[in-house]
Formats: sequence, C-alpha cells, structure tokens
Amino acid sequence: MLYCYMKYMMDKLYYQYTEVIIYYGISGLLSKVGFMAGLGIYEYKNNINGNYRNILIIISKYFKTTNVAAIIFFQFIFFLVNFFFKNILMILIIYYLRPNHMILND
Repeated sequence: MLYCYMKYMMDKLYYQYTEVIIYYGISGLLSKVGFMAGLGIYEYKNNINGNYRNILIIISKYFKTTNVAAIIFFQFIFFLVNFFFKNILMILIIYYLRPNHMILND
C-alpha cells in the first residue's frame, strides 16, 4: 500500500520524488521518536530495571563516555549507506516503473 500511495502522489498529485522522500523521512523520524519516548516513559513508570535498566540512563552514559564527533561521523555514514541509497533507489523504481517492481526488490 505504501508503494502504491507513493506512486499515486507522484503520478496524480504531481509531487516530485524528492518531496516524497522528505515526507517519508519525516514520518519515519516522528514514529521512531514517538516509539522511543513511549518506551522510556513505560520503563520509568513501571520502574523497570534489571539487566537492561532504563534506556535513557544507558543512552546518557553512552554519550558521556564516547566522543561526540565519532558518534556523529559513524551515524552519518550508517544513515547515508543504509537509508539514503536504499530510499533513493526505491523512489526511483516507483517513479520510473510500477509499484509491482518493488516486489522483486523486496
């Protein structure tokens, strides 16, 4: 359904494929931030600690002990390779071909 909606946005609503990528990225970012916030609140309310303790405490300790420049560099490389090229190729396949061609890719 997602691929068909993207094709509809590009063909019928005349969105450029770059706009579709931006909207797809923003919606993915908001959903992931919402999930992590909900998970952190759930653990805080239920006082979950054990082997995994509170996710927010683990994340804050990680950022205190690791060099920030290294974190930014490795995250940039990871997102560039993993998401940027994958999403650009996915959108271009949908733009020039049909959403059915994404089934072959998946």
